[in-house]
Amino acid sequence: MSSATKRAPRGMTRAEALDYLVGLDVERWGDGEREASWRMHCRTSHALLLNSIAYRDPEAPDTDLAAEARALMTAADLRVLGEGG
Repeated sequence: MSSATKRAPRGMTRAEALDYLVGLDVERWGDGEREASWRMHCRTSHALLLNSIAYRDPEAPDTDLAAEARALMTAADLRVLGEGG
């Protein structure tokens, strides 16, 4: 099953979501991109990490995970999304 079609686990902590998202990047771009991916995502909030995972495949978003992310979002997270974050 590809990363675009596999379902992410529910109830991930921020650290688990970060590791999962980095893992998706490594799966796509190779292990040489692990550190760059981690640096790119390491300052992202828990909600936005989950949201990134949920919408990784824009044609088949994980709506349950998107709802989980939305429930955790702060006003700052919503501002980032409003800016195309």
